[in-house]
Amino acid sequence: ICISSGGSWLIKYRECESFATNKGIDQEKCEALGGIFYDCQSPCRHDPEYPNVVCQDNCMKICQF
Repeated sequence: ICISSGGSWLIKYRECESFATNKGIDQEKCEALGGIFYDCQSPCRHDPEYPNVVCQDNCMKICQF
């Protein structure tokens, strides 16, 4: 569902992530599938040095399972 919706599936973290607002899994679909929706997460959130790293100041939509 993640990839077919235009998102990227992160197996290790069980997350569907997307930069674009019209791609990936939206909040309604995420919650209907039993996920937890985050509308603005850092693209560097999984870096072991985060938040002490240089990172793009962009929000990512995340659906975490």
